[in-house]
Amino acid sequence: MSKRTSGGRARGDLLAWSLIAVFFAVPLGTTIAGAAMLAADQAQGPPAPEPVFAHIARRDFVDAQTVSITLAWSDGIALKAPAWGGLITESGVKPGDVVRSGTRIVRVDGVWRVAASTPAPYYAPVSQGSSPGDVKSVNALLRDMGFDAPGDSWSWSTSVALREFARGIGVPDADAVSAMDPAWLVWSPTAEIVVAALPLTVGTGAPGQGEDVLLGPPRLASVSVAAEDGATLPDVDAEGEWILRVAGESMPYRSPEMTDDLAGSGIERALAASRPSEAEGLVERAETIEGWQVPVSAVHTDAAGAHCVFRRDESDAGYRAVRVDVQRGTIGTARVDGPLRPHDEILVNPSAVAGDAECG
Repeated sequence: MSKRTSGGRARGDLLAWSLIAVFFAVPLGTTIAGAAMLAADQAQGPPAPEPVFAHIARRDFVDAQTVSITLAWSDGIALKAPAWGGLITESGVKPGDVVRSGTRIVRVDGVWRVAASTPAPYYAPVSQGSSPGDVKSVNALLRDMGFDAPGDSWSWSTSVALREFARGIGVPDADAVSAMDPAWLVWSPTAEIVVAALPLTVGTGAPGQGEDVLLGPPRLASVSVAAEDGATLPDVDAEGEWILRVAGESMPYRSPEMTDDLAGSGIERALAASRPSEAEGLVERAETIEGWQVPVSAVHTDAAGAHCVFRRDESDAGYRAVRVDVQRGTIGTARVDGPLRPHDEILVNPSAVAGDAECG
């Protein structure tokens, strides 16, 4: 009996150990097989990218590009008082007004003082016996203010126009006036000036000689335009007319250095209040130009520096290189010229599937 019991126990132990071995061996074998399959997949690498095609379109371009503008400002023009005396009784302008020859600026002792844009300020009354240059200047000023004063010499028409002017600004005994009085005028070195500030107060004494009567807006001292994102600014000599747009205003773009062009422009007036040192704008063509619009990623550059796109070849479901000239474009797209057709499909991802292909 004891021998049979001992033998049964031995057979039970053997069965138990066999089950344990199977329990661990099956997962281990599966793990080893899985590792082998993973290693095989890694050796093969990721699947090859598939070619992606897109239709092209022919459209009009303005080739707009964002530009950054660096600005430096100087104080605006200040119009100065001549030799005045008396009380300010009325103001004729306010900030934002445009002042030209004949514009009434301030009334002193009942007589309006008006802007006068002349080659130089008058330092003494100008009459028939004054220098030819001063007489010529007075005739021109009267004409600018809308009076009939023909020619460069003093004439009866000059005297009539001068008296009409004097009467209009409130000069006493205007019909007896025979000379242009510098005290009636506020000399301006420019044909137009926008009023930024008027440092005068009605009811106070008139400013003394050389004191400020009117302040113009800040002026641009220097302006520099630079392209952004690695782009190049247009060459107007080679690429036609372009426009610069800033702060809702526009003007012809001519070169990266535009100080002289922007001086006195609508762009200067739009920015003068805040006097920014930097601004953002757009440069774009004055007239549209036609071309093929393609994604930037579709343009391939080969080792020789040639540019091409790859057109779908319907005959073998592949693609063939088509040489193109890359022009300008917009963000994300390029304008190209080349022997393309309205219904062509081009490869969008040549960098992934075409490799080092030549443009031919």
